[in-house]
Order: sequence, then C-alpha cells, then structure tokens
Amino acid sequence: MATFLRTNSSSSVSSLSSVGSDNVEVVGKGLKTTQAGGRNLVQRTRDALGDIGNRLKKNPVAIGGKAPALKKATTGAKKEFAVPTNRPPRAVPKIKAQSGTKTQSKSVSKPKKETSSGGDSSENQIAKPECVLKLDANVKAGNYTEQTISAKIEDDKENVPISAPKLEVAKSPSSKHGEEVVEIENEYNPKLSTEVSVESFSTERLDIVNIDVDEWNPLLVQAYITEIFDYVFELEKKYPVRIRYLEGRLINSRMRAVLLDWLIEVHTQFGFMPETLYMAAKIMDRYLQADRNVTRKQLQLVGVTAMYIAAKYEEVCTPAVQDFAAVSDNAFTIGDVRKMEQDMLKTLSFDLAFPPAVLFLRRFSKAANANMSIHSMAKYIMELSLVDYAACHLFPSEQAAGSLALALLILEDKKSLVELWNPTIQHYSRYSLETIKPIISLLAGIVSRAQEESQKLKAVHTKYTKKRLSYASLAPELKVELWRTRVLKEVL
Repeated sequence: MATFLRTNSSSSVSSLSSVGSDNVEVVGKGLKTTQAGGRNLVQRTRDALGDIGNRLKKNPVAIGGKAPALKKATTGAKKEFAVPTNRPPRAVPKIKAQSGTKTQSKSVSKPKKETSSGGDSSENQIAKPECVLKLDANVKAGNYTEQTISAKIEDDKENVPISAPKLEVAKSPSSKHGEEVVEIENEYNPKLSTEVSVESFSTERLDIVNIDVDEWNPLLVQAYITEIFDYVFELEKKYPVRIRYLEGRLINSRMRAVLLDWLIEVHTQFGFMPETLYMAAKIMDRYLQADRNVTRKQLQLVGVTAMYIAAKYEEVCTPAVQDFAAVSDNAFTIGDVRKMEQDMLKTLSFDLAFPPAVLFLRRFSKAANANMSIHSMAKYIMELSLVDYAACHLFPSEQAAGSLALALLILEDKKSLVELWNPTIQHYSRYSLETIKPIISLLAGIVSRAQEESQKLKAVHTKYTKKRLSYASLAPELKVELWRTRVLKEVL
C-alpha cells in the first residue's frame, strides 16, 4: 500500500518513485502493471477526456488477451472503415441483368403490364418512378455497377413523390333531407357520396352580454355560477306552495298578513340577513300548508319558531331561544318553542334547502345593469309581495323577476317594457316578455294597495324609509297616478 499513502519524509517519496519505475511491466498499449507489496496493480494511462464509456477504439486492447482480428469489407462498394469479422456483411439485393446489353452490369427488372379483358393495356400500365427511368438509362450507358445500383435504389426509394388521386366533385341540387350533397369520384372510389351539414361551433349569442366576467372577485365563482343557477332553478320547483292553500282552514289570509308584518319588524329588530326573512316565510307557508290543525293561538308560535329555524340556518350568530320567547311578550315559553321546532322539522322532513328570492334578484339586477335605486325598489316590491297572500304561490325566481321588471317600469318611465326587458335579462332570468307580464300585473296591484293611506300594515313601508335602502318607499315615482296607466298598457 506504499504506492497510495502519503508520508512527510522526502526519502520515502523518492523511494516510492524509484520502486514505481523499477517494477513496471508493460502489458499492452496504454496499460502498466506495478508490483508493490506482492500484488500486481494494473494502472491505465489515458489522455484527457479519453477512454470514457465502453466505446470501441480503432485498436482495442484486452488485458491478458488479444484484440479481435479485423479485415476490410470485400463486398459492395469500397469502404473507408473496417468492420469486425464476427459481424456479417450487409446483404446486397441481386439484380437481374437485361438481355441485349453490351456491358456486364445488371439492370432493374421492369414491372409487368396488367391488362384487363376488353380494355386497352396502355391505360392500365403502372407508371415507373422517375428514379427507375434514370437508372435504366445509366445502366444501358454502362455508368453503374451492381453495388452502385443497389445504393442508388435505396436512396431513391425515400424520394419518390406520391401523387394524390384526382378528385372530381359533382354537386347535386338537392337531397332527400334538403341538404347539399357532394359526390366525390376518383380512380380508386368510383363514386363516393357524403352529406355535408354546417354546424356552429359557438354557443354564445351576440345579443347577450356576458355578465360573469368578474375575475377579480373570487366570491362570485365565475367558473361555476352557470351550473349553480341551473341547480337553483330546479331546486325551487321542489317546494311549491299551492295557490289559496288556506281555504277551509281556521286561519285566513288576513291573519297570515298580520303575522308576516310583525315578523318583518322582528327581523329588522334583530338585524338579520335578508335571506333569513324569506326562509322564515317559506317555512311558515310550507308548515301551514301541511298541517291543517294549527289554531289561532298557535299561529304566532309558528311564526316565531320559523324565524328561529331560519336564523339557525342562515345567520352566523343566532340569538338564544329565550330572546325569541321574549319578543312575543312571553306569550309562550321556551319549552313551547322547542316543542314546535321539533314538530315543524319533522313535518318538513328536515328539508330546508330552498333558495330565497333575494338570491335570484341579485343575479337579475346584475343582468339588467341596475343601479342601487332600482335594486332597492325591486326589494321593496318583493317584500310587499311576501306579505300579500295573493302572491304566496309564486316561485322565488318569479317574485324576483316580476319585482325587477315593475321597478324598471316605475323608475325608467321613458322606456318601454320591450327595451327594458332585453334579451340579456330574458336569458339570465329565463322569463320571456309573455311569461313576465302576468306577474307584473299581479305585483302592480299589490304595490298600488300598499300605497293607500288606509293601509294598516306599514312594517315594510317603514323599513324602506332608511337611507341604506335608498329611501325606496319614499320615492316620488311610486305615486300610483304616475305609473298605473302606463304599466297597464305595457302588460295588457
């Protein structure tokens, strides 16, 4: 191991160099053997960046063996490189010699002519490639040998141009389906008929504005908003409320209107979200529709419990149950609220996933490019319809679409309904002019009755006298004499 260890003494270094020089036996070209410590160590000497990998050199040398013998290739054209003897030479295809040629070179055999019975043989003859024609001429002249011919054929095979078949297109004036028929004829297919139909690859309509381009706001979920509203429109149909469902009950429409007017005051006092009010009204209507045995004494308890359940569903911070019992001036106890909650949830099968009308109104107001005054006016009309028993059977989307259309007619008095309810709003609301007119007529009667001075239910009117709701109930355009005649002309 002395040849691989460093020492501090200079004598040991000199002795190592002398030992290395004396005990070197040349094994082969580029290899040396050093005897040290009774062992034969083989060292390889190589140039920089040489001998990397297992590549075969011109003169390979095996340690303790012999390099394989090489010989020059004798077949084919002359080559400048040598190949090992263990590799068979490349086979060269034999070419038949033409009869009548003076030289001993061989030529390419001509393809046989194919003739059909009853036809001219010249029409069915297969045309020779250009490379073959040139090759025949050079063979006759004696310019090519057998080896050069084979190399030339292999090179020219890849360069033979492929000519496309000639197509003859004939158009027929009509087809049995009323579409244009294109007949394609070529030498391979005598007659090929296809029906050509033109389809549009764009699903966007040019007369509809895309309102879902708010990429800066992730809360609007632009990528999923279309699918969300497809589902919501289907979902509202699962929870219908029958028209005049209180007929034959102990509770009439007047009692229902008084209860909802009071619940709006409770909703405003607690500062709940708008969705909570619409959900409470929907829960109450569905329960009263399903249970025919609710008495007058239980009606207020039903309303308070419906508000309590809706607050649990929609609000972040829900008031305690004793707070809801206290707003009724202790007309019932906490146990009564809990017992009624259980009964209502069992009756509704715990299914509370119906969409509120305000959700649709926000979408429709965006499609109409409505300002805050128009949006607040539509909310005011929609809450008035929530109290009125005549509109309890409307779906949430119908309430939102009709309220927005009536608000546009009241505030935009210079435009007609056709201009206001444009194709963009029709597309996103899914209500055409013909389907929206009966709803506008119904809501117009509700608004005109609410504007009368003799109206005792003032909770909605008082709520919309605030600045944050744009003073919607105090708008001068709400005077009945300013809009009634014009609106009736539009919807009738």
